[in-house]
Amino acid sequence: MIIWSGVGIFVPIAMFILALVANFLTDIYTGGSSEYWDTHKWPLAIALTITGLICLLVHQCVIKKEESRILIDKQTGKEVQLRNRHTFFFVPVLYWGPILFIISGVLVVKDLIHK
Repeated sequence: MIIWSGVGIFVPIAMFILALVANFLTDIYTGGSSEYWDTHKWPLAIALTITGLICLLVHQCVIKKEESRILIDKQTGKEVQLRNRHTFFFVPVLYWGPILFIISGVLVVKDLIHK
Protein backbone atom coordinates (compact mmCIF):
# COMPACT_ATOMS: atom_id res chain seq x y z
CA MET A 1 0.00 0.00 0.00
CA ILE A 2 1.37 3.38 -1.03
CA ILE A 3 0.27 6.42 0.93
CA TRP A 4 0.61 9.89 -0.55
CA SER A 5 -1.08 13.25 -0.77
CA GLY A 6 -0.83 15.96 -3.41
CA VAL A 7 2.18 15.56 -5.69
CA GLY A 8 3.80 13.11 -3.24
CA ILE A 9 3.20 10.25 -5.68
CA PHE A 10 5.87 11.90 -7.82
CA VAL A 11 8.62 10.66 -5.45
CA PRO A 12 8.29 6.88 -6.07
CA ILE A 13 7.51 7.38 -9.75
CA ALA A 14 10.66 9.48 -10.24
CA MET A 15 12.74 6.97 -8.23
CA PHE A 16 11.48 4.07 -10.33
CA ILE A 17 11.98 5.80 -13.68
CA LEU A 18 15.46 7.12 -12.88
CA ALA A 19 16.60 3.77 -11.43
CA LEU A 20 15.31 2.06 -14.57
CA VAL A 21 17.19 4.55 -16.79
CA ALA A 22 20.36 4.08 -14.70
CA ASN A 23 20.05 0.31 -15.03
CA PHE A 24 19.49 0.58 -18.78
CA LEU A 25 22.49 2.92 -19.26
CA THR A 26 24.68 0.71 -17.10
CA ASP A 27 23.73 -2.33 -19.17
CA ILE A 28 24.54 -0.44 -22.40
CA TYR A 29 27.87 0.79 -21.03
CA THR A 30 28.91 -2.68 -19.82
CA GLY A 31 27.83 -4.47 -22.98
CA GLY A 32 24.54 -5.90 -21.76
CA SER A 33 25.89 -7.51 -18.62
CA SER A 34 23.53 -7.13 -15.68
CA GLU A 35 26.27 -8.42 -13.38
CA TYR A 36 27.77 -4.92 -13.06
CA TRP A 37 24.45 -3.46 -11.88
CA ASP A 38 24.13 -6.24 -9.32
CA THR A 39 27.63 -5.79 -7.89
CA HIS A 40 28.02 -1.97 -8.01
CA LYS A 41 25.69 0.44 -6.24
CA TRP A 42 26.99 3.78 -7.52
CA PRO A 43 24.67 3.92 -10.58
CA LEU A 44 21.66 3.56 -8.29
CA ALA A 45 23.16 6.18 -5.96
CA ILE A 46 23.39 8.62 -8.86
CA ALA A 47 19.75 7.93 -9.80
CA LEU A 48 18.65 8.53 -6.19
CA THR A 49 20.69 11.74 -5.98
CA ILE A 50 19.05 13.06 -9.14
CA THR A 51 15.65 12.07 -7.74
CA GLY A 52 16.46 14.00 -4.55
CA LEU A 53 17.40 17.07 -6.57
CA ILE A 54 14.16 16.79 -8.53
CA CYS A 55 12.18 16.56 -5.27
CA LEU A 56 13.80 19.78 -4.06
CA LEU A 57 13.08 21.40 -7.41
CA VAL A 58 9.43 20.31 -7.31
CA HIS A 59 9.14 21.81 -3.84
CA GLN A 60 10.67 25.11 -4.95
CA CYS A 61 8.77 25.45 -8.22
CA VAL A 62 5.39 23.90 -7.49
CA ILE A 63 4.63 23.46 -3.83
CA LYS A 64 6.20 26.61 -2.41
CA LYS A 65 4.36 28.81 -4.90
CA GLU A 66 0.93 27.46 -4.01
CA GLU A 67 -1.29 29.97 -2.36
CA SER A 68 -2.54 29.21 1.10
CA ARG A 69 -5.84 30.27 2.62
CA ILE A 70 -6.09 32.05 5.93
CA LEU A 71 -9.20 31.35 7.96
CA ILE A 72 -10.23 33.09 11.18
CA ASP A 73 -11.74 31.02 13.95
CA LYS A 74 -14.93 32.77 15.10
CA GLN A 75 -14.67 31.62 18.71
CA THR A 76 -11.00 32.39 19.37
CA GLY A 77 -10.26 34.99 16.70
CA LYS A 78 -7.03 33.16 15.79
CA GLU A 79 -5.86 32.88 12.23
CA VAL A 80 -5.36 29.44 10.76
CA GLN A 81 -3.39 28.92 7.56
CA LEU A 82 -4.60 26.14 5.25
CA ARG A 83 -2.22 24.63 2.71
CA ASN A 84 -2.32 21.54 0.57
CA ARG A 85 -0.08 18.78 1.88
CA HIS A 86 2.28 17.02 -0.50
CA THR A 87 3.63 13.91 1.19
CA PHE A 88 4.81 10.40 0.46
CA PHE A 89 4.36 8.01 3.40
CA PHE A 90 3.57 11.05 5.57
CA VAL A 91 6.97 12.63 4.81
CA PRO A 92 6.78 15.99 2.98
CA VAL A 93 8.27 16.05 -0.52
CA LEU A 94 10.79 18.67 0.69
CA TYR A 95 12.38 16.14 3.06
CA TRP A 96 12.67 13.37 0.48
CA GLY A 97 15.61 15.21 -1.13
CA PRO A 98 17.88 14.94 1.94
CA ILE A 99 16.61 11.41 2.69
CA LEU A 100 17.59 10.27 -0.80
CA PHE A 101 20.97 12.05 -0.52
CA ILE A 102 21.71 10.12 2.68
CA ILE A 103 20.67 6.81 1.10
CA SER A 104 22.90 7.60 -1.90
CA GLY A 105 25.83 8.34 0.38
CA VAL A 106 25.33 5.06 2.22
CA LEU A 107 25.23 3.18 -1.09
CA VAL A 108 28.46 4.81 -2.30
CA VAL A 109 30.26 4.08 0.97
CA LYS A 110 29.00 0.51 0.88
CA ASP A 111 30.23 0.19 -2.71
CA LEU A 112 33.67 1.56 -1.79
CA ILE A 113 34.02 -0.72 1.24
CA HIS A 114 33.26 -3.87 -0.76
CA LYS A 115 35.99 -3.21 -3.34
